[in-house]
Amino acid sequence: NGDGDITPRDVQYIKSYYMKDGGETGNVGKKCVEVGTCTDSDGGKNYYDKGTVSRCNSADAAYKCETATDECAYCTGVCLEPPCEVTCGAVKEYYCEGSEIKSETYVCPTGYTCKDGACIKVVSSAPAPTPTSSECLPDGTLVKLPDDPKVYVIKDCKKKWIETIEEFQQGGYDWSDVQETSPEVVNAYTDYLEVVANLIKATNQSKVYKIINNKRFWIPTAEAFTQMGNDWLDIQDVDESGIEQYPRLRLAKLADDPKVYYLTEDGLKRHIPSVEVFNSYGNDWTDIAEIASIELNAYPDSILIRLTGDYKVYKLENNQKRWIKTAEVFNNLGYDWNKIAPVNDTEIEAYEEGDTID
Repeated sequence: NGDGDITPRDVQYIKSYYMKDGGETGNVGKKCVEVGTCTDSDGGKNYYDKGTVSRCNSADAAYKCETATDECAYCTGVCLEPPCEVTCGAVKEYYCEGSEIKSETYVCPTGYTCKDGACIKVVSSAPAPTPTSSECLPDGTLVKLPDDPKVYVIKDCKKKWIETIEEFQQGGYDWSDVQETSPEVVNAYTDYLEVVANLIKATNQSKVYKIINNKRFWIPTAEAFTQMGNDWLDIQDVDESGIEQYPRLRLAKLADDPKVYYLTEDGLKRHIPSVEVFNSYGNDWTDIAEIASIELNAYPDSILIRLTGDYKVYKLENNQKRWIKTAEVFNNLGYDWNKIAPVNDTEIEAYEEGDTID
């Protein structure tokens, strides 16, 4: 206003501007520059057209300009020298939210693939034949109905529904290999079910368990799953009660090694240092399961402990406990606060006191 004071009415305009140095010292040469609006060439969240989002300062476009173009994601295949084929299952869509550029990754629907920044329909040139008693589709064939998003994979002349995008990707499948076929073909295949399921997961959950000695053993990574020689098609989906009916496998050892390990809920293992420590937790020797070395090695070592109710965190090293003196030291070492295991008095006393880490 005329007195040089800022009024509430002025604020709505001031918020839309910032100061830009015109190249002079002090306040000379500075000017207000309007914050630019955001524009999207494909009209917003349009997953089926490639677009470019632009955000420039309208009063001085050369001073600050941002652009982002829709691109494909979740891709399989490697292109070292064109021409070559890379298949993508999702689009990274850029859009405007007010004057800001935002993005989200959108998984293309079944029967679509991402190409050049947009989801496009895949047209199969080889429709699936109707199976007969003497001829079935090869194992690994992917089929679906034209108006149904469900994708099935053929195994042993049976069909198995691939329920999630994660399961599809973990199986190493390619969206362009999905063939549309008729209900007669799909219905000709009975559902694939294991006679005895030793690999299970809860419906709509990603954790996969192997049943060992009637207990559930969590396989912590997809890499560990494949290294163990498991088949993604052998996983059976069950409800939560189907998971909970199996107690968690907590105690494990190798067949040729007397060492007993405690397996944590977070996918870590810690050697139980003595019989006294084992008994102090009320463990039962009959609960120890023998597992393969590749299964045990899938669990990294649990090296961070603290006494229940105490703030001191120790690192286990050569059967010694070393106090990590400060949070700053802990963070500088790159450790994860979520991987600190609480232990009882018997276990904390079982480790010799080592040098302080400071």
